[in-house]
Amino acid sequence: MRLVRRYVLGGLLVFAFGYAIADNSPALVCNVGPAVKVYGKTNWLVYSCNDNRSVIFVSAPGNPAGPFVFSLIAKGSAYHLRGEGTGNKASSDAALGELQSLSTSSIIELIKETRQVAGPVK
Repeated sequence: MRLVRRYVLGGLLVFAFGYAIADNSPALVCNVGPAVKVYGKTNWLVYSCNDNRSVIFVSAPGNPAGPFVFSLIAKGSAYHLRGEGTGNKASSDAALGELQSLSTSSIIELIKETRQVAGPVK
């Protein structure tokens, strides 16, 4: 079972992901960024995680998909994309289509961008 916790620190939304104890995975904290990117013709805030491989996409203010969050979590050599929210489905589906086509090199570039924008929220 996965537990998602959302925190607001200094006006920024921070995500921490925990996995069931049986999974033995360390907590995943996604608080570096955000970089602002466009997916599905709408703005998304992109945060990278402490595993240096995973990213979170949060609907930006004014995005009709919001509130909505996509998580692109690295597990082994694969990535798992999940979405959750209650905003406009057509808008979140448009972004989903683009996020599904991200390559590993594109994800690495996103992580670099989040690090250039801001360091981790303390």
